[in-house]
Amino acid sequence: MPEGDCFERGFGAGWRGALTLVLGGVASEEEVADKLVKSLAKTLRVEGGVPGLEAIWQVVEGTEPNSLLKSFQALDDTVHDHGGNRHTRVAAEVAKSFLVQRDATNGSAASESLPHRLVRETCAALVDHYFFGRAYPQLMAEGRFVDNANAMEWQVRVEQVMQPAIVKISDKLVSRPDAEGLRAPRRSVPKESTRSLLEEDLLSTPSKVPALLPL
Repeated sequence: MPEGDCFERGFGAGWRGALTLVLGGVASEEEVADKLVKSLAKTLRVEGGVPGLEAIWQVVEGTEPNSLLKSFQALDDTVHDHGGNRHTRVAAEVAKSFLVQRDATNGSAASESLPHRLVRETCAALVDHYFFGRAYPQLMAEGRFVDNANAMEWQVRVEQVMQPAIVKISDKLVSRPDAEGLRAPRRSVPKESTRSLLEEDLLSTPSKVPALLPL
């Protein structure tokens, strides 16, 4: 890791908004998922996607049995070549985990193409890096969850809601690893207009005008 570079504990603006939704206690898992997907797409776009992504999946594709150490070194070299970029580091760690799992299963592969699987898992890991991993301490301190098991169950549900959007973002990222022009897919929960929210509030709030007494 380059000197002075670290994974900060704070939140970027979009990610902080997701935390606020959760702490509020009224947002659905779908609403939180939509916010996280939007934050992921924006972060990838602003940060230039995942530098070195193609080199990473080429290392994985070229890895032969019993050559993990050599491949790990090649992945570390890729991270170094891109200045220790955090997205490159996350993708490299995902690739290492994939290689270990593949080696343990004697090279059995999923039906999903290798680049798509690596990018999808990288996107999920980025959400964990930018949000879940940082949110837990505050969410637990605020009493949002009873215990770690309860928090993990909630995370799994949110991740399941996010999955279709993560796949769409991953497909675009495979084609454009620099994430230029990347936008979040359509929301799973339509955004209500200000007018509809006001009308809903008026209908749900008891009238403050006192009723007239009978004559």
